[in-house]
Amino acid sequence: MEVTINLPEGITAICKIKGNELERFLKRIIAVELYRERLVSMGKAAEIAEVSRYEMMDLLNEKGVPINYTVEDLEEDMKTLGKLLKPHVGGSRYEPILYDLQGDSS
Repeated sequence: MEVTINLPEGITAICKIKGNELERFLKRIIAVELYRERLVSMGKAAEIAEVSRYEMMDLLNEKGVPINYTVEDLEEDMKTLGKLLKPHVGGSRYEPILYDLQGDSS
């Protein structure tokens, strides 16, 4: 979705950013505020901000927003853990595999 808004002159100076960083800055602010108000999940906030879940957690921490860890978050983390671990051949032990956190395993 594309939206056009008029902002006051000097908004980038007020926000202490360069003009070409405004879109990224606004997406992150929107994501943080939607998460703070519990209108979106961590994953959705990360999607809006166009960052990983881990970067979103760091961003929320920087802004002093507590993490709302839900059952859905736990289920998603358990799925990720299942991808990170694979059964060891010939036994029930698990061994870690390299994972780039973007969905591709090595």
